[in-house]
Amino acid sequence: MDNKRILKALEEVTEKLSISIRYGNLGSRGGLCRVYNNYYIILDRKATVASKIDVISKAIKKFDLKSIYIPPKVRSLIGEE
Repeated sequence: MDNKRILKALEEVTEKLSISIRYGNLGSRGGLCRVYNNYYIILDRKATVASKIDVISKAIKKFDLKSIYIPPKVRSLIGEE
């Protein structure tokens, strides 16, 4: 599984968790934030695909992922076996 497919799978997981991904010119990697009861992952538009994967993986690790299908390779990146 290449990095673009991994990123796509992670984006699908965020949709299932009702987490919006926003891209901007940040000058930093970004991360998870919460505004009222809504969660957002903010990512630098110019970040590498690997960096985006890392930020999203760390952010969604904080949520209950047991009931969501995640491909095994992606689940191992998140840190859930």
